[in-house]
Amino acid sequence: LCWFLAAGSCCSNFCVHLKANHRTDVTIVGVGVAGHIMIMNCAQKIRRGFSGCAQYNLQSFTSSITQHGKLRQWRAALDLLHQIRQQSLPQDVRLLNATIVACTRGRQWDRALALASAAFHLQAQDDTAGLRPDTFTFNCLIRACSEGHQWQQSLTFLEEMRGRWGLQPNQVTYNLLLKSCELSEHWEKALCLLEEMMRNVVPADRISFTSAMGACERRHRWSEALSLLKIAHQQEVGLDAVLLSAAVNAGGRSRQWQIV
Repeated sequence: LCWFLAAGSCCSNFCVHLKANHRTDVTIVGVGVAGHIMIMNCAQKIRRGFSGCAQYNLQSFTSSITQHGKLRQWRAALDLLHQIRQQSLPQDVRLLNATIVACTRGRQWDRALALASAAFHLQAQDDTAGLRPDTFTFNCLIRACSEGHQWQQSLTFLEEMRGRWGLQPNQVTYNLLLKSCELSEHWEKALCLLEEMMRNVVPADRISFTSAMGACERRHRWSEALSLLKIAHQQEVGLDAVLLSAAVNAGGRSRQWQIV
């Protein structure tokens, strides 16, 4: 059985495959469809198929939630996750990650954090569930904290990922943390994170230095900001317009034009 949904002009192709009664292949296909109507129609068909499913394609459901996230349809993403859980269907960390991203893009930071906290709590009680966060999970949560102006919680997640789960932060993790420090004007913590980044041989890029310099500038730490420019130059970090603008601003404020 095959449904073809056609609406809109942009391409957003995806398929969902279900097997019912171990015999009949049920395929839902969306071709060249962009928009809320396409995803909601497909999601409704998926839900109606839950009751008769002996197996289901987890990757396809994850893709469907990802599509919801791209359209900032966080309610639809949470609803689909709820339907999956109601039917006691298998889940994995990628499904959770996609839902967290959907909530974050919908500016529902508290919902994203609550969703992850509940899942991790279940994992702590039942290790047989196999649901473990990965580095991408924590990157999503740290982004939610940064955008939700919860910088202290973002640092808590850094310790959580390393201490409890044995995960190592990558460049994206540090850049998100540095951005959080910039927005919260915690320049000293930003410098510590940048130093830790280099110590752990995690490459610092233009985003890293721009955020650290921004944190310094917000607290009028001009000398520290210019010192970061020197380090960026020594490490051959490519200078873009944003980083150079920050450097010029710091040089002017500190009256150290010659350094810039």
